[in-house]
Amino acid sequence: MTHSIAEDVAPSRASARVQARRQRPALHSISVCVAIHLVSATLIYRDLVRDLYGLFDASPRLTFLEHGLTRLTAAVAYLPPVAPTLLLLGAALWVGPVRRAPTVARWLSLGAVPLAADAVLRALGTLLAPPPANAGELLDLPMRFSPGPRLLADLAGVQLGPSLQYWTVVCSAAAIIVVYCVARVLLGAEEAALEPAELRRRRQRRDPVAALQAGVVATGCFAAIAFAGQLALPWVTQIFLQLFG
Repeated sequence: MTHSIAEDVAPSRASARVQARRQRPALHSISVCVAIHLVSATLIYRDLVRDLYGLFDASPRLTFLEHGLTRLTAAVAYLPPVAPTLLLLGAALWVGPVRRAPTVARWLSLGAVPLAADAVLRALGTLLAPPPANAGELLDLPMRFSPGPRLLADLAGVQLGPSLQYWTVVCSAAAIIVVYCVARVLLGAEEAALEPAELRRRRQRRDPVAALQAGVVATGCFAAIAFAGQLALPWVTQIFLQLFG
C-alpha cells in the first residue's frame, strides 16, 4: 500500500516541477517588461521634470502649482496605458489558475511586451523632442510618441477634438496588440478545460467561431474600460488636483 502511494506522489511532483519550469520563461518575460517600463518611465520623468522647472523659471506664477504639477508629471510618466493594462490584468484574474497553463502563460507574457515597447518609444520621443512651451504640452508630450492614430494625426498636422484625441491615444498600436493577446488568453483558457480528444477535434476542424468569440469579448471589454476611463477622467483629475494641487 505504501509503495503504491509513493508511486502516485512521485509522478505528481515531477509534473509540478515540469510545469514550474514551463512557467519560468513567462515570468522572466513579464519581469523584464516591467523593468523596461520602469527604466523608460524614469527617463521620461527626469526629462519632464527638468522642462517643468524651466517653465517655473520662465513663469514664476506657476510655482504655486509646483507640488501638484510635479506629482501629475510622475503619474503621466510612470502609469502604463491604463485601458490595455487593466484588460491584461483582468484577463489574468478571470482565467484563474488556468493562467499557469503553458499556452495561457505565454500569451499573458506576450501581452506585456507591447506595453514595454510603447514605454521605450515614448521615452525616446520625449528625450528627443524640443522643450514644451507650457504645462499642458509637457503633460501631453509622452502620449504624442505612442505609436497609433494620435501619432499619425500629429504627423499629418490634423487637429483633433478632445474626445477624438482621447480615443486616438487609447487605441494605440500597443493596445491593439494587447487586445489580440487577451483574446488568445481567453481562447487558450477555454481549450485548457477541454478533454484531449475534444481539443484535437476542434483543432482539426479549425473552427473559427471560438476564436471570433474570444476576440469579440476582448474587444468589448477593452472598449468598456476605455469608455469608463473617459467618463471618470475629469473626476479623477479633479480629485488628484485637490489632493496634490
